Amino acid sequence: MELCALSSGSRGNATLIKDGEDALIIDNGLSVNTLVERMEERDLTPSSVKAILVTHEHTDHIKGIFGFARRFNTPIFISEYIGAGITERAECAGLDVRTINEAGFSFAGFDIEPFRVPHDALYTVGYRISKGRESVGVATDVGVMTDNIVKHLSSCDLVMLESNHDTDMLMQGRYPYMLKMRIRSDKGHLSNGECADTLLKLRESGVRKFMLAHLSEDNNSPEVAFDAVKSVFDKEKLIEGRDYITHVASQHTASKIISCKG
Repeated sequence: MELCALSSGSRGNATLIKDGEDALIIDNGLSVNTLVERMEERDLTPSSVKAILVTHEHTDHIKGIFGFARRFNTPIFISEYIGAGITERAECAGLDVRTINEAGFSFAGFDIEPFRVPHDALYTVGYRISKGRESVGVATDVGVMTDNIVKHLSSCDLVMLESNHDTDMLMQGRYPYMLKMRIRSDKGHLSNGECADTLLKLRESGVRKFMLAHLSEDNNSPEVAFDAVKSVFDKEKLIEGRDYITHVASQHTASKIISCKG
């Protein structure tokens, strides 16, 4: 399997996971045209997308799901707990929308395991997606790390995890105090340090490839997030490029396509 972060951040999120000619998209907070452009930049075919998996109902994750589903006749999978409004809207538009729970399911040859993530939405999930012996784990918009998240991400070949903010940059920055507290809360967003500590635990379970996601444009940077991970791993004498590989997702460009293999 392979992963491409088409967009990651508060202005829109979309992650593509593919195996051969079949693909899934987790969320779409972009316009249909922008999403298609990002895919075509990486020689990805929109018609190859067999399903859209939704993590939660915030606009930066669902703004473009209906337009994409309508244009490419793609089914939408959404948690039964997110609320009837989204489901009714999709059904009224004649779209194929299906509710899911954490029991897991199979679709288009992929085994899909949703799992609960703490965040200030009605109900937020991450996904572990497997095919054959390969697995990819995705968890963004994570208020606090839990044993359940670690369990679902452990032993994956590739993990995409939120590394939203540098705590010092956030607290010294321009955001209002209440917004800072919301971000730092157990239903907010994961800091670089919390992400790095989690990745080290996941490395112990066998994960070797990581994608840092949902970086704040105001309270973080790709260099700061990357260095936070490297600092934690350096203390354990683990070397980037040999013992693990770290990629950083962008808000403005699609990442390169990352393979589970190798």
